[in-house]
Amino acid sequence: MIDTVPNEIESTLESLTLAEKVSLLAGKDFWRTQEIEAKGIATVKTTDGPSGARGGQFLHGCKAAFFPSGVSMAATFDVDALYSCGRAIGQEALSKQASVLLAPTTCIHRSPLGGRNFESYSEDPFLSGKLAASFINGVQTENVAATIKHYVANEQETTRFTVDEKIDERALREIYLSPFEIAVKESKPWCLMTSYNMINGAHADCNNFTLNQVLRDEWQYDGVVMSDWGGTNSVVESVLATLDLEMPGPTQKRGDLLVQKAQQQPELQAAINDSVRRLLTLISRVGKWRDFTAEKSEKAAQRDDHTRIIRQAAVDGIVLLKNDNTTLPIPESTRSILVIGPNADAEVAGGGGSANLNPYYMTTPLASVKERFKNSEVKYELGCTSFKNTEILSVDRGCQSASGEPGVDVVFYKDKSLDEIVEAKVQPSTWLFAVDGIPKVLLGTKCAASISTTFTPDKSGEYTFGLSSIGSSMCKLDGNELMKVKADAVRSELMMTMASVEIAQTVTLEAGTPYKLEVVTFSADSANPDSPMPHNEAFSRAPGVRLGCTFNHDSDSLIASAVQAARFADYVVAVVGLNNEWESEGHDMQDTQMELPGLQNRLISEVAKVNKKIVVCNQSGVALAMPWVNEVGAIMQCWYQGMEMGNAIADILSGDANPSGKLPVSFPRALKDTPCYSNFGHKHMVAYEEGIYVGYRFYDTKNVEPLFAFGHGLSYSSFRYYDLSLSGDVLEKDHTITVS
Repeated sequence: MIDTVPNEIESTLESLTLAEKVSLLAGKDFWRTQEIEAKGIATVKTTDGPSGARGGQFLHGCKAAFFPSGVSMAATFDVDALYSCGRAIGQEALSKQASVLLAPTTCIHRSPLGGRNFESYSEDPFLSGKLAASFINGVQTENVAATIKHYVANEQETTRFTVDEKIDERALREIYLSPFEIAVKESKPWCLMTSYNMINGAHADCNNFTLNQVLRDEWQYDGVVMSDWGGTNSVVESVLATLDLEMPGPTQKRGDLLVQKAQQQPELQAAINDSVRRLLTLISRVGKWRDFTAEKSEKAAQRDDHTRIIRQAAVDGIVLLKNDNTTLPIPESTRSILVIGPNADAEVAGGGGSANLNPYYMTTPLASVKERFKNSEVKYELGCTSFKNTEILSVDRGCQSASGEPGVDVVFYKDKSLDEIVEAKVQPSTWLFAVDGIPKVLLGTKCAASISTTFTPDKSGEYTFGLSSIGSSMCKLDGNELMKVKADAVRSELMMTMASVEIAQTVTLEAGTPYKLEVVTFSADSANPDSPMPHNEAFSRAPGVRLGCTFNHDSDSLIASAVQAARFADYVVAVVGLNNEWESEGHDMQDTQMELPGLQNRLISEVAKVNKKIVVCNQSGVALAMPWVNEVGAIMQCWYQGMEMGNAIADILSGDANPSGKLPVSFPRALKDTPCYSNFGHKHMVAYEEGIYVGYRFYDTKNVEPLFAFGHGLSYSSFRYYDLSLSGDVLEKDHTITVS
């Protein structure tokens, strides 16, 4: 059978007017490309992301499979596992009616403060590239385009929209471009996404060196290059640099102005033709050529085979860092187990931002340990908290809508007068981020929204309420004003750095008493020019508000209760770490300085004084300092394991699975030991002064001993070597020696 599509692509291209061609170079809406049905050009839907196909809504969207994070998958060192996960996520994307998956994230772990390290694979470019290639091959087996990102040098999230990263060419090629080169040559991803940042003075979307010279000319890449959302920084330069697609739509940089520029520049017209040709080829590759079938609703298509893949990948990614005196595995005959820590009874499945999604279900370490050790007495003590912001109110905390059903009432209004309701619905929580959930008629308008719910606390005492929003907002408690955010409030790290710093108010509530909460918020007229966080037009104009409420525990009492319970337990399992508020797209972790937040370090040390059989299960996508490393019996680095997180941890604790994960990143003893200690997180310019000496290259070359080295990982197996002999005493160049 003769493939006529290439000829059809050329004839279609020739039939387009300049204005039609330019219209194709930007998205139609937040997730879809532009179609021209009269010319036979169909739309293509995209979806995040690296830990599963979320579908078309940031919050409260269609349920989806939640896979382990990228760094956890990297800890398997298993290309076949990455292929299986990639293929399964490709199948998930199809269930969300998407043909382009915005993954994998393939940047280098330069600093343990990197907010998005959990999404990426490793500090090593070869490992990163090989794993990315395998993941891409799995995705594209399903005729879903993989989108390798973020090209290039997106190692810092702080001020990511404007920061200029100065990197010498050797380091740029050997470390930061290398994983992309491996993946491009070995898997040929159909799409590539540029980063927000600048590289040596030019934004990634219009960087002639990285795009034209390296990607297109040297690597001969023929796929679609798209911007990160809101990351198109020029009208002409980005097109000439071969950025094919501005996302999201409607266009902010292209459109009529690009048409006018192109009419005067034949070179620009030729570049537009090349971009359109690549976009039409993408439509063909994903099976959407001349396909105008109406888009179906997203489906929550839970599959048993995907669950098995997730659990196996989760188990295989856990790294046993320490196991003194065979503390692990916990014997079947164990009488009592105490589970402690802020993450023990929490659903810590992944990091925040575009990698997050609404999972089919969740498992927690506490529930899974109870299920696995049914013949043991399993007790739980919180020990301490680790909230970065106040805790979101949700149906899980008993929130009720006005109708009495579980949930939170959300109302969108036509304008700020609140006179005309456009849409009303019920959602699961008091977090509204309407970049992709706003009614279409309100897109780009100055509108308003409200959230309201009834909250009935289960204990009496002091509670702290927290409010943050993109525009102005006001919160009422039982009809009385509780707090408000001004339109010109200083920005924070919340909602992709678009929302205000959280303001807080403490009140006393009575258990069993229902309290009415109401918040009204307005879309921002414009980004705050005094904000320390540079804005992004893709996120800054939509209504967004976050209302939280946290019970104020007595910290000393929490630790004392955990210590007392630990005295009488055979084993203690401490589940600690970070979560999707500490580790997230949009910001780095300068506030943690590589330390466990809150009183987690103190909790571990205090408990270790009374029970030496304490197992620390650390959940994070980065290395953290472990001042108690010599005080505990065993340490498991558990990363973020997706929806099978609790079961995977229980499998390793019990010995049902033998740990096999290896560290894909070095764990330094302290932040001051890291290669970029003095050159990370700056607002305007970051110099990569360490050059090629990233990760283990630095520790090996500079003779700096890490806490746990790259590749470290124990198992429950034991080995013994005896009666070793060598065939000779001297090994000369080009000769061999036999060990027997």
